[in-house]
Amino acid sequence: MVGFSKILHPFTSRISCHELAHTWTPSCSSAAAGIFRSCFVESLKIYGLLYMIGGILRRADVKYFKYKYLLDVIRSSCFLAVNGGGLVVYVCLLRSLIGCFSYLSTVFLPGFLASLTAILVEKKSRRGTLALYMTNLGVETTYNMLKERGLIHPVPNGEILLFCIATAIMMYLYKKKGGLTDGVLNSLVRFFLGPNDHSPGQEVDSLKASLSINIRESQMQQKWLQPTLKAFGTGYIVQLVPMLLGQIRDVFKRPGKLLRLFYNEDCLRCGVFLGSFVAIFKTVEWVSGLLRNKRDELNGLIAGGAAGLSMIFYRSSSIALYLASKISELLYKHGISAGILPSIPYAEILAYSFSTAFLFHACTWEVHSVRPSYWRYLNVVTAKRFCELNRAKVDEIFGTESSRLFPKDDLYRSLTRR
Repeated sequence: MVGFSKILHPFTSRISCHELAHTWTPSCSSAAAGIFRSCFVESLKIYGLLYMIGGILRRADVKYFKYKYLLDVIRSSCFLAVNGGGLVVYVCLLRSLIGCFSYLSTVFLPGFLASLTAILVEKKSRRGTLALYMTNLGVETTYNMLKERGLIHPVPNGEILLFCIATAIMMYLYKKKGGLTDGVLNSLVRFFLGPNDHSPGQEVDSLKASLSINIRESQMQQKWLQPTLKAFGTGYIVQLVPMLLGQIRDVFKRPGKLLRLFYNEDCLRCGVFLGSFVAIFKTVEWVSGLLRNKRDELNGLIAGGAAGLSMIFYRSSSIALYLASKISELLYKHGISAGILPSIPYAEILAYSFSTAFLFHACTWEVHSVRPSYWRYLNVVTAKRFCELNRAKVDEIFGTESSRLFPKDDLYRSLTRR
């Protein structure tokens, strides 16, 4: 376990960058070029599919796929390749300029400079999303580090509580005119719950009139049953499709496995999670409006908080933390617009650079604190080079335990952890 005192570690090492960092080749340029190439090739696969799905979902016209699609894929792939290859470049460059390795100059400072260079390559419209995602991962990693050190203790059902708070605020903003300005969140809420067609402060007379109509079976199907089934099906498919794609070869070899995939527990739980969210929200909003004799954003706040309990069926700290991060970002922007909070110049660029550098740092010193899926992704795009750092030498120099998951007889064992 790495102590916080290591940040100002008095010891340095004059070990070469080949012996400590790019152990697979003595050439700095070859190491950087190899990581760049690997990241670029893997990114073409990732972003090619990502931009294609995004274009289909937003119903992009033929012109986009003909003129912009390929450019977007190449630009985002270059961004990721510069981030990966640039890390090696700056590790070697700082080692050459400083003349030694220190605790921060081993990975954190090179990671910050590489990320700063890379994010400037990516188009501006994606910088906010990338910054939020990496900040989210950074917060989760920090929490894991503090928990391991015994500085904080897990809150029972903490992810459910966080999700309830986030969904309550989200639905309050959605029901408030001009409140939910985030395009992604707004689109998701509209997709699952339908448009916000209630005017604020609608009084009891019109409410009772709508209630008398909603009792009819056809109206109930339209207002409650259909959205619930739609949400269940969406959650089920979202969980099923990646599993099918990941095991498509096994399915062809053993067709019987296909049936087991369709009855997978995670797929069903994800469907129940989204379906129950919609059902609880619509039911509580209806009851709240009936009891208060009014339809307004307060009903959305109450119903949103209650709907957050649906996470009981599909516990995910990642989802809860991501939504909380999005809501925090949205509230911060509202605070800037209202003149309450200051605007930080280049906040997205700095947030991405710092968070990514911190994650590179964590992946070197205490990878057990990093989300396993991100660690595996990092090794996919770098051809497992992150596993090949000389962590035994790092432990010897700085007194850390970074080689805990990397025994000499199996450097890649960490990739199998859950």
